[in-house]
Amino acid sequence: MAGINTNVVDTGNFTNHIESVWAPRIFLDTTEEMAVGNKFMQNGDLDIEKVAGGVYIRKVAAKSSNQVAGTVELDAASMTFEVDSETAVQLTPTFRYAATAITRQVQSRYMAFPKYDKAVRTQFLRSLAADIDSECAGLGDNLSQTVSDTNLSAALIRQALGTLKTGAQRVYKIGKVTAVLRIHSSQAQHLYGIAEITNANLRGDKANPNVTGMLVDAWGCDVDITGNIVSSSGNRHNMLFVKEAFALGYNDEPQLAKPQDNGLAMLIMAFADAGAVELYDNYAVDIQTVA
Repeated sequence: MAGINTNVVDTGNFTNHIESVWAPRIFLDTTEEMAVGNKFMQNGDLDIEKVAGGVYIRKVAAKSSNQVAGTVELDAASMTFEVDSETAVQLTPTFRYAATAITRQVQSRYMAFPKYDKAVRTQFLRSLAADIDSECAGLGDNLSQTVSDTNLSAALIRQALGTLKTGAQRVYKIGKVTAVLRIHSSQAQHLYGIAEITNANLRGDKANPNVTGMLVDAWGCDVDITGNIVSSSGNRHNMLFVKEAFALGYNDEPQLAKPQDNGLAMLIMAFADAGAVELYDNYAVDIQTVA
């Protein structure tokens, strides 16, 4: 008589023959997108290939004219001369990376591994972009042109726009050049409360004269809300600027390295080498609100 195989278990049902799937998809946790730095001048705008040595701005400074009374004859010694100089701005890049190691056991046993692998790579690129954008938004704390109030209001934005026009002058042409307005998410409720920005009928939308909704292009501004806006000394440093105010330079844009094997683990890595700097202080305004 043949022996009994004790490894065979009769469960009386079909469950042992059905594969268990934890979830049909892989979810991604939320991360801040790049909402500030993507509006800065970048490598192509600056005509630079590498940013490690600094950004050199070649410009002719504004000149002053001189009035002469009567018919006075001026020789060179009597004239007022101005000294030209070239401006150099140091842009120091920061190298960033994100990495993880996934064991061979996980790769071979996890049925949804391809989806998981793709999700990890996506999150790494997002984390790099969010970190770079936080650096860009941090420049708002260093601006010399400021307006402030407890919370955002129509009057505060109009004041900032006036300050920007005074500082940027010919660079900021109302109706021709779009300014960038970036507001911290804590001030969203106050931004939504500004009727001139949220009510399309006040904007003069002929196609939909009575539609109410948030306008992403209002008062000549590209408007967006982001948690990347920096907070310091009890204030949120919301930003209003034109593109030429700042530079975001890349030696390496956010990218994924080729997968590498380390023993019985696969290494997934992403990296970036980038830095942000203020170019023209008078081309931007720090709109301070209480944090």
